[in-house]
Amino acid sequence: MAKKFTHSDIKHLRARAWALMKSLQVKLGIAQSMVARENDYENWSILMNHFNNQVVPDARQAVFEALQDYVKALSKYEIVQLFLNGTIWIYLKDFANNEVNQDSFQLLGRRQDGITNQYSSGWGCIVDMDGMPDGYALKSELVDDDAIEQSDLPILTIEEARELITDMLGQEMDLHFDSVEVAADEAE
Repeated sequence: MAKKFTHSDIKHLRARAWALMKSLQVKLGIAQSMVARENDYENWSILMNHFNNQVVPDARQAVFEALQDYVKALSKYEIVQLFLNGTIWIYLKDFANNEVNQDSFQLLGRRQDGITNQYSSGWGCIVDMDGMPDGYALKSELVDDDAIEQSDLPILTIEEARELITDMLGQEMDLHFDSVEVAADEAE
């Protein structure tokens, strides 16, 4: 089975190639080929293709599964917060190292909230539910009943809202995944 590389691994391999280039006084392409062969790849292009085409989709799936588990474990209060324009943030270091689990996520208010800005360093927004309440009303002891009774929108229970959020996670994550990936690379 081919080795799975994290973003940190690739960064280390690139640094190794640069170091070899300088110490052996060879062209970068030669140093990269040496590093690729050290890792059982015929050349640098094949190594990078493996990383780009196989590891990243695996990482995306791992993040998605951890995100689903995270949402399933949210309390009623947290579901209401997420439903009412909340955001889920991912710890960039875990993301960069392909070590994402339920503890890698943080639920916050709207993106523009001041509290969100406190977490922006080292964290990246992976889900933004902005606009969710525009299409539904949420029935819960945590939400004003008068507003629900006056609404013409479909009414959801907390568990129905959790289900809807879970169903939307893949689409939401796909919207933000690439920007989180860039932020993780920059944070390293």
